[in-house]
Amino acid sequence: MNDETHIAVVGLRVKYCELEVLHGIDFEVKRGEFVAIVGKSGCGKSSLLHALAGFIQREGEIKMPSEIGMVFQNYAVFPWLTVKGNMAFGLGSINGKQRERVVAQSPTRRSGSRFSARSRGHFYG
Repeated sequence: MNDETHIAVVGLRVKYCELEVLHGIDFEVKRGEFVAIVGKSGCGKSSLLHALAGFIQREGEIKMPSEIGMVFQNYAVFPWLTVKGNMAFGLGSINGKQRERVVAQSPTRRSGSRFSARSRGHFYG
């Protein structure tokens, strides 16, 4: 990885059980470069992004700045977390006590604190 390289991926592999869905992916993204990931449904676009974000187990080497994040296409939330838990997840780089303060001062208070402890299923169909 040189000074112009912003993201470097070498030998990225992803498996779901015994099925390997990404097979040794290598690429670099230079600083200021715009990259699009395109392909047919089921070709591994989401698996690639989830692997880069660290949401799923992977093998290989990934070098990228820690301030890079992921924005979901469908304003997704983690169904296993509460509303407060989902909010806190996005604040992961902030220390624990400060994160708790930010979540406590969030708009969920306007709707009543009873909503902040509920799971995603109580709000979406």
